[in-house]
Amino acid sequence: MTVAPAGTYTVGGVSTNCPAGTYSYQTGAKSDATCLVCPAGYYCEEAESDYLSKVCEVGYYCPEGSVDGVAF
Repeated sequence: MTVAPAGTYTVGGVSTNCPAGTYSYQTGAKSDATCLVCPAGYYCEEAESDYLSKVCEVGYYCPEGSVDGVAF
């Protein structure tokens, strides 16, 4: 049995990515409840395992759940 990597979860043997705008640091997740909303000031791409490296760039606005920054 394969353990779901961080940024994904497995239900019924099917691995699914956490959607864009969310992240999950947990491995072996069995529910989409482990996909947490990306905090304001950051953005999260699909299957993101950690938002800390995705800081919103200067001149952009990243509200909670951002997929990418929006220019001012």
